[in-house]
Amino acid sequence: MLSQALKLIWNRRRSNWLIIVEIAAAFAAAFVLLTMTVSYFSHFRRPLGFTYENVWAIELRATENAWDGAVQTVEDVLAALRGLPGVEAAHRIMITPFSSSSWSAEYGADAASLVVTPVNQATAEGLAALGVRLLEGRWFGPEDEGRPYMPVLVNRTFVERAFGPGVSPIGKNIYHDGGSSPEVRVVGVIEDFRQFGELAESVPYAIHTYAVDSPFLRVWLPGSVFIKVAPGTPAAFEERVFDTVKAIVPEEWDVQIMPWEERRRSLNARTLAPLKAGATLGAFLLLMVALGLIGVLWQDVVRRTEEIGLRRAVGAEARSIRRQILLETSTLAVLGIAAGSVLAVQFPLLGIIPQLRWAAALPGLVLASALILALVLASALYPSRLAALREPADALRYE
Repeated sequence: MLSQALKLIWNRRRSNWLIIVEIAAAFAAAFVLLTMTVSYFSHFRRPLGFTYENVWAIELRATENAWDGAVQTVEDVLAALRGLPGVEAAHRIMITPFSSSSWSAEYGADAASLVVTPVNQATAEGLAALGVRLLEGRWFGPEDEGRPYMPVLVNRTFVERAFGPGVSPIGKNIYHDGGSSPEVRVVGVIEDFRQFGELAESVPYAIHTYAVDSPFLRVWLPGSVFIKVAPGTPAAFEERVFDTVKAIVPEEWDVQIMPWEERRRSLNARTLAPLKAGATLGAFLLLMVALGLIGVLWQDVVRRTEEIGLRRAVGAEARSIRRQILLETSTLAVLGIAAGSVLAVQFPLLGIIPQLRWAAALPGLVLASALILALVLASALYPSRLAALREPADALRYE
């Protein structure tokens, strides 16, 4: 029966070619959307590396001429915040997670293994307050003070890419930007700290101890701090925090307060916006393909009235006719999916869309194939039913 279906498809290749092209285009669109969905879902399931619940960001901004004395001012702010009832912790952090800010450097085990690595600065106490998990080594400590190296914590992904799986980097110096001076020494390995949110891919990451003489710090002064408040703290408490900070900082400083959870929602919304827009267009495209298939197949059934009537006259059952139409349509779907797959694999192969990684491409191909095949078969149900209702006498009355 398959060979007969292929022969019939070949005989009507001009009209079937357009159907195959439509199915291929729909498959490619479904592949992109489903692969992105699989990728985002896979990232979402992984640990974030820190807690964001009940954590508020306090951004302090000043003009350049206000940098003098900024370090002490921030210390005074932290001391005042720690004295507020309901504030469980208050610490510095150079770059707030879920924000658009970032700082990157090239770090590696040697000059040949340099990888682009986002860099942050925080205190050991601050990281502990955020629930950052230490996998190996130790936190920053007094033993690092006065040493000729910069202590750094790196995440699991950095170790795997720069040193290799199963290699311990503890106590080793890492190269940065093609050199090794000043020395940057790994003192601990942490779980992946996913600054860019739970929908982003895990990337190499490094956290330095927060030091006022750090080569990174002056760019970010006065910088950012965060407070961890008690669960159930009302939003009205934000006004008290704001008044406390403004009473300490110079008048020209800008103070902004935002819960990390709100930043997370905003970042997720921006990340998913292209996917939502693509899903809307993709759904419209699939609807158009389905309606087009129904119309083409219905017209095809009408044109084949004589053929179907004669088959019924020689004893073919209605279900046999229905199976034939469904088989022909399924064959067209397979051909369209095969053509669409050739186009779809170019996206991860050429890196056209960053979210389309090979790890998610295979599930995306399977899901897109299942979706398109189900859509095509659903579109063929009504025309195949019409074909099955044809009677032998219809062939005699057909002109």
